[in-house]
Amino acid sequence: DEDLKALYAYLMSQPAVHSETPANQLPFPFDQRQLMAGWNLLFLEPGAYRDEPTRNQQWNRGAYLAEGLGHCSACHSPRNALGAEKSGSAHFAGGEAEGWTAPALNASSPAPIAWSEEALYAYLRHGYSAYHGVASGPMAPVVGEGLAKQSDEDLRALAHYL
Repeated sequence: DEDLKALYAYLMSQPAVHSETPANQLPFPFDQRQLMAGWNLLFLEPGAYRDEPTRNQQWNRGAYLAEGLGHCSACHSPRNALGAEKSGSAHFAGGEAEGWTAPALNASSPAPIAWSEEALYAYLRHGYSAYHGVASGPMAPVVGEGLAKQSDEDLRALAHYL
């Protein structure tokens, strides 16, 4: 909650931008906002993040970043027929992002060489892994514009969690 309050305070301190809101151009049924109430009842899990008491501080920090603002599972988890992320063993089992395959980050990965924590940290920091390639497609700006600004401590926490 404190992170969200700080983000809100920062945004409210910025000068206003005057622009007209574009008209909604979503096709049916996506233009029907009231349908979101049903989707939310089925799939939304409201509430604040809670640390897992059986895990260490680094794991909990990584979970907070990955499952919150980082929303890693939005690309790296498959979705059901209604567009909700699958959970359980499918969480981080790979997905689609803007026409690209977002590889699995869990044990179901078919990669011949599994990610080590150190290799994943280096990939998140530099956008390259000798065994997994270069961050490209939608992952390129995640690394180049987002993760590049994160502290080593936070990136190590992400790698530890993932």
